[in-house]
Amino acid sequence: MSDNRFNDYPTKRIPDLKQKNSQDTQQSYFGHEEDDYDYEDDDVLEPAYDTKPIQRRREQPERYTPRNSRRPEYNPSQKRSRQRQSSRYEDRPRHSRSKAVVSGIYIGLLVLAVAASIIAFILLFQWMTREGPNPGDLFDRDPSVTDTTNGSATPAGRRDIRNITTMVTGITSDPRGLTLLDLDTRQTSELILSEEAEISDARGNEITFSGLRIGQLLEVSYDTRIPEITAIRENPRAWTRAERTNVHVNLDNSSIAVGHEAFVFNSQTLVLHRGERISIGQIRPADSVTVVGIGDIAWLIQLDASSGLLQLSNADEIINGRITIGNLHPLFLSEIVGPIDVVEGPHRITVEGENIEIFAETIVIVPGQTLTFDLSVVEMSEATLNITVTPADANIFLNNEPITSPAQASFGEHTIRVERAGYVTEERVVDITRSTETIRFNLEAVVLDARFTIFTTPVNAEIFVDNQRVATSNVTLEIAPGSYNIMVRLDGHIDYSFNINLASGQEASRIVTLTPIYVPTIPTDPDTSGGNNDDSGSQGGFFIPPPPPPPPVNP
Repeated sequence: MSDNRFNDYPTKRIPDLKQKNSQDTQQSYFGHEEDDYDYEDDDVLEPAYDTKPIQRRREQPERYTPRNSRRPEYNPSQKRSRQRQSSRYEDRPRHSRSKAVVSGIYIGLLVLAVAASIIAFILLFQWMTREGPNPGDLFDRDPSVTDTTNGSATPAGRRDIRNITTMVTGITSDPRGLTLLDLDTRQTSELILSEEAEISDARGNEITFSGLRIGQLLEVSYDTRIPEITAIRENPRAWTRAERTNVHVNLDNSSIAVGHEAFVFNSQTLVLHRGERISIGQIRPADSVTVVGIGDIAWLIQLDASSGLLQLSNADEIINGRITIGNLHPLFLSEIVGPIDVVEGPHRITVEGENIEIFAETIVIVPGQTLTFDLSVVEMSEATLNITVTPADANIFLNNEPITSPAQASFGEHTIRVERAGYVTEERVVDITRSTETIRFNLEAVVLDARFTIFTTPVNAEIFVDNQRVATSNVTLEIAPGSYNIMVRLDGHIDYSFNINLASGQEASRIVTLTPIYVPTIPTDPDTSGGNNDDSGSQGGFFIPPPPPPPPVNP
């Protein structure tokens, strides 16, 4: 018997259970209301409407279990509303697939961009590290020409083209030809220029045969079978440093420094001056050179302007002298120890100093020669006085003004005074007529008597100086500086003598104590004295005669 509880509602078959579970899962994921089934029943799940029974649904994993809340009381209007909302998201799996396709395309494009960058980097690295551009890419080839540089045989009637990087070492006009140095093999060859040969600069612009010059670096294509040059182009990798000075050549490590750059040279490097070959050792720092090369190798060194030497004389007479050559920086004369390197040709020199008028003159420097310039021709505004004095610490006065040597003074008469304590002052009038005057002074020391005082005990002793009697009591002697022998004598006393050295103006004193002469008792004769021979109570001794009288005193 059928259940007619829902006859009042339209009959509708519920979708398949598997499809229903998928929709329920999507609705729960996007935050919509839970499904209309009560999963809390342990028996058969019945539909919210319709009379068809539904089989027991398998227990779902935890992530598919709806929230544990009992559904509200059934309302058909709410069911239809939820169905309409559920239909809005039926195409979401299709949208997810579109996002995956876009992501795949983006990743593919990114991989292609990275691969293209790597390939470009590899090609750029190979271009930077290769010896030079492929000559085959620089010159147009005749389709009938076969290049045999790879070792293949040349078919009969076809050309054998070879491309080389060269430097021009010689040029002939009749017939037109070039002597070329192969920079790779370092071998020289003479080649004739074909009438159809194309000649161009580094940018591909056409030039004439007369535009070629010795020392030029070229890319040359020639037919090895004739041999004949078919195409010429200036090497685009060649660089030029034109008319540079401050050049330093180091023969030990085969290098040349031009300004702040340094390059190496070899035995094949071409060194020219006015079209003639010269030794690289002839280049001096003041020379002007043009250097042409590839990489760090200088293949051509051209001496544009050589140099000579400028020797200065009589420069010591100029105080704080300076010389300016052309537009160069001034040089201090005191720092110049030898000839100066100057580029050949005329130069304007200017000489300045504290004791001269500004002097200017034009000189001409000849290559390889030394020009001596005498600075004595410079007009002096003041003379230099070199005053030497003995002793060296004496005070010098010029026209009553203290000075130190050397000093500057105008030409004419001047009064010079030199003085020092203990010496005789010297004054002199000099007439200055030359740019440098040397004057010497030798002061004489002032001689003063020395003062020497002698005190004697006992008093009234006689005093002798160098055996000459000078006094008979305590006295102060004023005598000239020098060495003396002093003796003090008094009757009944032992003479006392000593040496003394007195300096000019010295004051000295001495105390002398004389020792009395001891005279012992003379024993008496026992026969005459009436006594016995026992002399135990007597004092023994001997008699000391008095000293001889002193020599007379000079009047």
